[in-house]
Amino acid sequence: MKTAEWQPIIPGLFLVPGANRGRFPHSHSFFVDGETTALIDVGCGPAVLEALLRVQRLDLAIISHSHVDHCGGLWRLPGTPVISPEQHADKFWRLEPLADRFFGPGPLADAWIQAVKMMVDARDAPAGSHYGDGHIFDFGRVRLQAIHAPGHLDDHYIFFEPRHGLVLLFDIDLTSFGPWYGNPESDIDLFLASIEKARALRPALVASSHKGIVRDDIDQHLRRFAQVFDRRDERLRELLRTARTIDELVDAGPIYGRETLGNPIVRLSERRMIEKHLLRLERRGQVRRDGDCRYSRSGPAD
Repeated sequence: MKTAEWQPIIPGLFLVPGANRGRFPHSHSFFVDGETTALIDVGCGPAVLEALLRVQRLDLAIISHSHVDHCGGLWRLPGTPVISPEQHADKFWRLEPLADRFFGPGPLADAWIQAVKMMVDARDAPAGSHYGDGHIFDFGRVRLQAIHAPGHLDDHYIFFEPRHGLVLLFDIDLTSFGPWYGNPESDIDLFLASIEKARALRPALVASSHKGIVRDDIDQHLRRFAQVFDRRDERLRELLRTARTIDELVDAGPIYGRETLGNPIVRLSERRMIEKHLLRLERRGQVRRDGDCRYSRSGPAD
């Protein structure tokens, strides 16, 4: 049984719109109506989950990666088997180990735990089993292949349904903000390689966790999403016409915007993403660092 709000993607697979139009701290979920029923990602919000469980048996919950906007509702599914990625399986989904993974020990880890409890009432909910690259989820009329797609996070996956040419992109999300890579393990080059994996599948349609279903100009959408990295590189190089420290670059807010940087977790994400760009630009010889840890433009164009 499906509700009127669910959006059909292919026969047997529906997008379940998340609260707040799927924006963080929520995301869209995906419901599989097959011989086995499954909900892929459970960050759609408490009211959405409760409405789903009132009308639908749920045999399995599958998680695409371990961010709170995809996992925060797991504890609301008592008795439902959960399968999560094999990467970092020992820390899934337990708040203190996750906080240490994302922030290291200290006050920001504690602040993150309090924030996710406040935003989505997140609680510990470890998975019972795990999947890896190439795993096939066979639901009868829907078969999904898990493809490891790191960069956003070590344990990020995309799912491919070859019969209809569908790719569930999850947080290769095609939103106007662009890619997010603010955790220590996030990596720009791996993220770009994962986008290329998705492009190589030549999808006929895609669905992401925050934008939803996209049926037209898919390759163009994926290329534009990847180009955000280059635009951010150029934004930083423009700022570095005058030598600046990392703190001064963060204060300029080239990724999130200055108005959001009062939140210490957002500020840390801004800093980490800037640091990843600076490393990339240094390797290319487009940015240099002096002995006072100030960065400036370099390269033939200068």
